[in-house]
Amino acid sequence: MRVSLIVGISATSHDLRSLLEINARELEQRGWAVAEEAHSPLSLDGNSQEQRHAAEQTIATWSKWLPGCQADAALLSCVHLADALLVSGEAKAIVTDARSYGEVRCGALVQRFDDYIATRYVSDLLIGRARRLTDRELAGRGDHNYPARLTKWQEAAGSDFTAVMSHRGRPEQEAIIRLLDQLGLAGAATLTFPEPSAARTLDAVGAEVLRTINSSLQMTELDEAKAQRIRAEAVASLTSSAVGPPFAIPAASAKALLETFEEQSAELAKAMSPADREQYLSQKVVADVPLDEALVSDRVKQLSEELGIEVDQGQRPAADESIRRIRQLSRRAKSARRDGDMAKYDRVTQKLGRAISELPEYQSDGRRSGAAGIPHRVVQYWDPLPPPEEMVPWIDSWATVGFPGANHTLASFETGLSVVQDVAGELGRRAFESAPHPAVRADLFRYAELFKHGGWYVDAEHEAMLPTLDALNCPVDHVLLVRTVYDRILNNFMGAVPGSSIMKAALLRGCENLLDNAGGSVIELTGPIMFTQVFREYQTSTDASYIVIPSNAVLTGVLQKVHNDAEYKIHGHWRYTDLSPDT
Repeated sequence: MRVSLIVGISATSHDLRSLLEINARELEQRGWAVAEEAHSPLSLDGNSQEQRHAAEQTIATWSKWLPGCQADAALLSCVHLADALLVSGEAKAIVTDARSYGEVRCGALVQRFDDYIATRYVSDLLIGRARRLTDRELAGRGDHNYPARLTKWQEAAGSDFTAVMSHRGRPEQEAIIRLLDQLGLAGAATLTFPEPSAARTLDAVGAEVLRTINSSLQMTELDEAKAQRIRAEAVASLTSSAVGPPFAIPAASAKALLETFEEQSAELAKAMSPADREQYLSQKVVADVPLDEALVSDRVKQLSEELGIEVDQGQRPAADESIRRIRQLSRRAKSARRDGDMAKYDRVTQKLGRAISELPEYQSDGRRSGAAGIPHRVVQYWDPLPPPEEMVPWIDSWATVGFPGANHTLASFETGLSVVQDVAGELGRRAFESAPHPAVRADLFRYAELFKHGGWYVDAEHEAMLPTLDALNCPVDHVLLVRTVYDRILNNFMGAVPGSSIMKAALLRGCENLLDNAGGSVIELTGPIMFTQVFREYQTSTDASYIVIPSNAVLTGVLQKVHNDAEYKIHGHWRYTDLSPDT
């Protein structure tokens, strides 16, 4: 009996797990069996220890198959248990455990780097997760880059590891057959292959049209089933007119791949067409082609008429002259600070502060109620500690750049629970302990912490680019950001004096929402949507004291850089978590 173990990675729309499951009866007749993952549900922020326990649970269920058997590995994408363990350095332990029962062979089917990212991106589009791709994402990052991950499996399984490269398009089916044949499944070509996702053939215009339609669907009252039918119809129409692949590897990314993983990159190139191979290996890879915005607009209009839906094509306009000027001053300030020219730095940051305060969307009211103002301290939250390695420099930047000399604290569960309970009592304790996601606990913590001690709160994926107070004049009790396109007050960067009434009100409102099982997303229950409601109420109070700054004058590399491509955001961002009671 050969057993198909799901212990690896794959980047194929013809998902090997689906292939094995729909052919389970046929496989059984050939002496194979499909061993499923069988473990307790993993939380979205599952740590290495939790994942390890899940792997042990799965291997225990495999034990009835393994004695005296050879185990052939079928492979899943990185959102699944095995690849999460691989990234956290557990590959060797997984293979060792499995080998304690029998022999193990592993295999990987790997497509072109850009094709996998495009596949995942379009899949995200289908469920409304619209975002721009970055060069860093296309290039891969550290342990999440294919060659690095393949190397870990190779080290763990030795000569029993097989990797088969695949290029984009339908020929990947041939690569699946080749991999299964190498793993010992003769006659793999006769298996039933699942149909690939039609969305994978979208070109760049089609992907942008789908993004626009999804944005509108998210704003409607349509039930999800009907919205999904509209998406499917949109994809069917768009794929009929697609003229090329959706994305290409930017030249800088191709160069990084070649320099970092020379041998594996050469192997990867064998799966490409001659023209693509020549471009890739010579580092003359064509960058992303700029979108024809007029064509996108026309296609959206045409498709909305076909589907009988209204699509809002309103896009946030390009940065106006004021924002352009602010970014220019920011660059000059960073350059002067880097060169040690403090006289120039002071002049430029004064101009930068004035330019920010003169923005039409800038709001200011009242003066600070106490002489001390907002305390010189900055707090952040990560649950559970420690934070991912890639985030450590961003977190550290707040003590060295953002607020030099300030007291800097990175809190987690115990600290968060303590301060929330101190401020909100039993209500706070129950809400914090029952919070279904770390992002919710982070929201409650920031409100309680700023109420109790005052200071500045910053989300962990933010990196300080300039000293905050050198550019912002803050003679008020609160400093907040507004995302003007939604008129939404953000809570990812806030300053407040101790005893802030708005922070106390936000904490209590968030706790009540959680304990009342109000349902909805994180941003609705404890995050920016809820916080905006509380702030609007505060604005009418007699003691209102605040400045509200347009977020694009702070977060877009001016005073801070927000790393939206952080690994934890790509794999299960909190903003897509539904906190309704039945989820």
